[in-house]
Amino acid sequence: MEERHAGKDKIQLLNQALNSASSSLNLAKQILSEIEHRGATTEMPGLVGKYDGMFMVTEAGKKYPVPDNYSAKTKLVYGDKLKMVEGPEGRRFKLLEEMEREEQEAQLAVKDGHFEALSKDSSYRLIQGAVRYWGGEEGDKVKILLPKGQRNVPFAGLVEIIGRKPGAGEPEAPKPAVAQKPKEEPKQEAPKREEPKREEPKPGAKAPEKPAEKIEKKAEVKEAKKEEKPVEKAPAKEEKKEEKAPVKEVKKEEPARKPAKPIDDKEELR
Repeated sequence: MEERHAGKDKIQLLNQALNSASSSLNLAKQILSEIEHRGATTEMPGLVGKYDGMFMVTEAGKKYPVPDNYSAKTKLVYGDKLKMVEGPEGRRFKLLEEMEREEQEAQLAVKDGHFEALSKDSSYRLIQGAVRYWGGEEGDKVKILLPKGQRNVPFAGLVEIIGRKPGAGEPEAPKPAVAQKPKEEPKQEAPKREEPKREEPKPGAKAPEKPAEKIEKKAEVKEAKKEEKPVEKAPAKEEKKEEKAPVKEVKKEEPARKPAKPIDDKEELR
């Protein structure tokens, strides 16, 4: 029994060792990739300058606007060293050197339509998009980042708005409108044509002829009559004439004449 318990304990220890080793390996890979990425960025040709809260300002005095979303995510402070690299995707900024930072509490205020952080010593500009992202309002307490030992700078990085959650000020994404299906009107069924019932031919009776067959037969009969007319009708007339010839004329019988009386001599003399 004791040996079984000792075996289980060893298995647990091995699992713990493997887990810690894998987490350490992942961390080492992450650090290595960051170093390589920064080294590649450093070697790439580009312009270098310092962040003033809105722009990257080069030694020559040229200013290049830094996107607010990059500034807010990286939590840049006044004086951070940046590098701008231009590529096919446009301008990209990379943080080369960070200024030492210190955190302070302040209060949100609105001046000329813009949010600012008011502290005991001074007022500082803030990234407006970051304040709206947190849903900040005038009078809210905030935490800000400043370069260590430099409280007279014009800009501060926003860490958080106390009592609010990140993303609270983002408008809700409009829900996709669900297309309502049009109401289906009851389909009016076309009146069914009643087909004439076909009577089954009785035994011994001829099947009814189809209309097409009747037309064909009539045409054949007409053609046959046309062919028979000159042959059959001529002798028919002659027969009629021949029949008329033997008709005897009925003679009217004349009334019988009376025999003449003999004339007397006396009557002659008269």
